[in-house]
Amino acid sequence: EVKGKVDDVKHFYISGPEFARAIEEKDFYHVIFVPYALDNDKRRMHDLGNIFMFSDMEDLFNNKRFTAKFNILEVSFT
Repeated sequence: EVKGKVDDVKHFYISGPEFARAIEEKDFYHVIFVPYALDNDKRRMHDLGNIFMFSDMEDLFNNKRFTAKFNILEVSFT
């Protein structure tokens, strides 16, 4: 999964399907973070690995690698 930014703010969104794939793919899923994606001189690639592989006492909202915020609740009904 590649997450490109026009700046170097270490913040990006992961969709529900992206998160589900990270859990399903485990060892084969990596997040590549690319700050300054549109600037040939400043662009860098950072392989963050699968940041969603948690140890026994960790989860999405309590881990050592990142801070997650509950951002959206989508409700659909007919």
